[in-house]
Amino acid sequence: MDEKERIKALTPNQSFIVEAPAGSGKTELLTLRYLTLLNYVHKDPEEVVAVTFTRKAASEMKHRVIQALKQASSCDFSNLSEYSEKDKTRIEIAKRVLVKDQENSWYLLENPSRLRILTIDALCTMLAYRTPILSHFGGKPEIHDSPEVLYKKAIESFIRETTRESEWYPGFEKLLLYFDNMNRVCDWFIQLLANRDQWLPYLFAQSQQQDLLSYFKKGINTIKQHVIEKIATDIMPYEQALVETLNYLHSQYVENGETHVFCEYSDLTYLPTEIESTDLWLALCDLLLVKDGGWRKVVNKNQGFYSASSAKSKQDKEIRKAKKSEFEALLKIMSENMMLNQSLNEFLTLPDSNVPKEELDILIALQQVLPVLVGFLRISFKETGKVDFVEMSLGALHALRDETGPTEVAQALDYTISHILVDEFQDTSALQFQLLEQLICEWTPTDSIPKVDECSVRRQESEAPGVHALCMTGVSERSQQHRAFIYEGYKTVFLVGDPQQSIYRFRGAEVGVFLHAQQYGIANIILESISLKRNFRSQPMLVDWVSDKLKDIFPKEDNLATGAVTHKKAYSAISSDEQASISVKCFSKLRDESLYIVEQIKILQKQQPQNSLAVLVRAKKHLVSIIALLKANNIPFYAKEISQLIVRPHVIDLISLAKGLFNWNDRIAWLSVLRAPWLGLQLIDIYKIIQESDTHSLWEIIKSIESVRAKEIGLSTDTIERLQPFVTIIDYWLHHKQRRGIAAWLKGLWNALGCATCYPNDVSQDIDQVFILLEKFVEQEYEVDFNAFEEKLTSVYADQSHTLTEGASIQEQNTQIQLMTIHQAKGLEFDTVILPGLQMLTNKADSTLLQWHEGWYGQNKVFLMGAKTLNKTEQQKSIFYYLSKVVGQKNRYELIRLLYVALTRAKSKLFLCFSLEKNEANDYIEPKAGSFLELLWDYINISDDTENKIHEDCKISNVNTPVPFVYRAKQPIDLHRIPMLSYNEDELDLNRPEREYHHQRIAGIIFHRIIAYYCQNQQFLSAEEALPMLIRSVPFLLRPYGLAAEIFENARHAIHHALKNIFSDEKGLWIIDKNHQNRLAEKAFSSVVSLKKEKNIAHIIVDCAFIDENNQAWVVDFKLTHSQEMQQFDITTEAEKYKQQLLSYKKVLEHYWKQPVRVGLYFPALPFWYEYSLHT
Repeated sequence: MDEKERIKALTPNQSFIVEAPAGSGKTELLTLRYLTLLNYVHKDPEEVVAVTFTRKAASEMKHRVIQALKQASSCDFSNLSEYSEKDKTRIEIAKRVLVKDQENSWYLLENPSRLRILTIDALCTMLAYRTPILSHFGGKPEIHDSPEVLYKKAIESFIRETTRESEWYPGFEKLLLYFDNMNRVCDWFIQLLANRDQWLPYLFAQSQQQDLLSYFKKGINTIKQHVIEKIATDIMPYEQALVETLNYLHSQYVENGETHVFCEYSDLTYLPTEIESTDLWLALCDLLLVKDGGWRKVVNKNQGFYSASSAKSKQDKEIRKAKKSEFEALLKIMSENMMLNQSLNEFLTLPDSNVPKEELDILIALQQVLPVLVGFLRISFKETGKVDFVEMSLGALHALRDETGPTEVAQALDYTISHILVDEFQDTSALQFQLLEQLICEWTPTDSIPKVDECSVRRQESEAPGVHALCMTGVSERSQQHRAFIYEGYKTVFLVGDPQQSIYRFRGAEVGVFLHAQQYGIANIILESISLKRNFRSQPMLVDWVSDKLKDIFPKEDNLATGAVTHKKAYSAISSDEQASISVKCFSKLRDESLYIVEQIKILQKQQPQNSLAVLVRAKKHLVSIIALLKANNIPFYAKEISQLIVRPHVIDLISLAKGLFNWNDRIAWLSVLRAPWLGLQLIDIYKIIQESDTHSLWEIIKSIESVRAKEIGLSTDTIERLQPFVTIIDYWLHHKQRRGIAAWLKGLWNALGCATCYPNDVSQDIDQVFILLEKFVEQEYEVDFNAFEEKLTSVYADQSHTLTEGASIQEQNTQIQLMTIHQAKGLEFDTVILPGLQMLTNKADSTLLQWHEGWYGQNKVFLMGAKTLNKTEQQKSIFYYLSKVVGQKNRYELIRLLYVALTRAKSKLFLCFSLEKNEANDYIEPKAGSFLELLWDYINISDDTENKIHEDCKISNVNTPVPFVYRAKQPIDLHRIPMLSYNEDELDLNRPEREYHHQRIAGIIFHRIIAYYCQNQQFLSAEEALPMLIRSVPFLLRPYGLAAEIFENARHAIHHALKNIFSDEKGLWIIDKNHQNRLAEKAFSSVVSLKKEKNIAHIIVDCAFIDENNQAWVVDFKLTHSQEMQQFDITTEAEKYKQQLLSYKKVLEHYWKQPVRVGLYFPALPFWYEYSLHT
């Protein structure tokens, strides 16, 4: 279907731009092109430069090239029959590269760094570093990770240095008075500095106020001219009829003595397209369209069609009737032309060529202020030795071109670079496009003209036996040498991308760059356009469905200025639709949607455990409920950069510790430290400490509290025991603060306090990431501001995963389920893709005071900038209003492309899920504008099959976003066994040595947690499946307690033994039977109980309670008797020991369930069951 195009794309003496839709094998084609060009370089492999936009893409392409060379070096060319045609092509091209490699002593396999495959940022850095003077750097600055810090520093310097005598003061004062909000203006400046590459060349070029006005007026007229020509093209089928109508209306207005624009145009023979005819086109739009932009259906005297009844003669009366009928019939025909309607409406939104005074005043103020602000930013760059990516790219441009033309560097590169390949070209920004233009500005179309008679060579090759279409295997040595001689002088450009997948506008990508290069070439090079059509990823059913639905959702024609791209139909290269399916499911509640998704994941996991599955969303927050349900069902998954690092408890604790240590007066930070799990003071003791700190910092109070003083203020012994080692460790590390860098010092203190062991999971990866970021932050800022560092962390996202074995890595679990945003999924593929929440919207962008736009209108590049005005009468014709419409269009077109990217990730199965409410008429409420569902709404049918009902047995009750379980240091809180005080305290066995049986208590806690987890999730796990998984989890649950090796092993063995017993014992299986109703596990209750004739509030946690198949209520308490106790086990003693406790449980549950409750003890280590005969 597109084999000829793929072959043509490897022609080494031609330049191409390749449109490669999703799954079309773009990377493979790039690899083949790169290898092919290596065969035709003059001398060095560095003559071929491949540019990508991510390090990952560059690494993948280099890996493919090296693998192809390795495969060719070890391949037996006498037997290629076992390889596919695609593999044969690659091997044969690579073999020829190896021949040239040997001839020229390249040693590519030994020295792969000679393969010049790099990112666009790396290319800019290389150019800027090679020319420190031309790039205006004077050295080798580094890229700042958070350039916002530099922007803020520059703005602070600008404000500090601005005085009434400053030349730019009038402009700055104008902005402050106009918007009356310093913080907002500063935020606005940050946005402008981050995107200065887009406006800097234009504002700098206009030195005077009149120059600025003339520049914008010229730009507006260029756009108007372009739109008029577009309308003229679209309206051509109706032009003659419209010309006759306009001439008729002219005569009517003149006859009735009225003035109208049409009166100025008499005896028209065609519709003029000059800019001077703008008023005619505005009047024509008013004639054809109603106020809301739709087509007019009827006309009257307001449009110049006077009533027939007012005609002076019968003939005139007939003419009026006929003309009105003819025009209304024409309107009906024209109403089917939506493209013309869009063009007319676009013309109506164009700004007035005379910029409104209020808007112009703001733009002039910006012209005065922004160049100065950029100057302060460059001073900030010099002082810190750091720059942002924009400055590095601008430096690269300066290195290639100055005021006189191409620099010596550009000329040198012209000699050393013969071929340029660019991947993902649809994601190119305007600045990056300029850079590519400058790299090849000295290339001419004649660089591709054959230097000898090409036909003679082709004739020789066709006579050689066994010629391969691509690689010329079997071509005589003389012929190949002859061809190499021809092609060695060529310079080519090879651009590859898919405009349908351009989804990075927030990074400055403009799909119009691709469209412009496709239509007009790049620099002096005309590009031959190639479109690939085969999809090697998805099965035919999916490919056809996507094409069928999206062909009407995508724009009908390309538009360089607004980023509109048409849909290109693709065809699956896969022969069968085995296991292919598309499911569209509608739900009335978001929770039911999440339950359905988790249920489908379980089914797919069971049916095809090795297949990959992805849940893709527009925004990270859309995954919250699904993640909670996956964890509740113990389904392993990996979520990429899905949760903010700063919201994780251990990170919050670390930042609080740092803020407290570097600011003794930060009471909130110190209160967090006192409550953190590795110190874990009780609230009552923290309150008492606060009472002592009216005039001193909390640290001073803590440090000064000695045993005697602590007892005076009423601190508990537990708090004193916790504070003493904490103060000792902090004091020691404070004395050694100057010996290390801040990050290293804080990390040492964190480890010395044993903080990491107080969290249930391995937190080392998150903590290490924080320390790495802190080290970079301190290095870049040369000061410590943990509030600023905390703000920086809000933009850092960390991976999230859940594994069958707690603590195991996602790689160890080899999970096939991934959760991510659609942007993260670009370039990836999965067997199954689930798209939840199609009805959801993302956060709206903050309202802006300034809009700017750079775009191509035909071959003319136009830049416009508009400021929001407060004068409502001027708004509709302001540049800002027009640009807001353009930005809205761009965002909508990108939303369509984002939907395309999401749909095309699937190989065989696609699930589309959404939730909608119904109105009073039981009809679904239409989805909100800006959602995926709104785009698809007219192309999917909600039928009984689409509406999904969640059955009760599928539901998971009480599943919320889980709160991380945290431990206290030294003496972990026993959340399971807070003693009931409804019996005499002297009945408790308080003499048991804590140290001796510490591991037994911990084993009991872990056993109770595991059984509670199983009981809460057993509807999704059979006993056979659950037992191995639960046993594997034991070491990871024990690890945070920091037990010695022998004690750890004893506890692990005790839990293993108890689990195996309960899952094999008949009574044990009955207790955890999933068929019981109203099951409670580790359920907490509070009640008023009696202790020594006093009423007290007691808190209990019930191990296990349920109502059995006979409607009998039970409460069961687990007792993990250990090996030392088994030998002297006496059920009578044990039963009596816990009698009052179980009686209290019975009372609470009978009040809770309103029915009698039977009570039992279960000893899983024996195993043994005992039922009480209790009477309340």
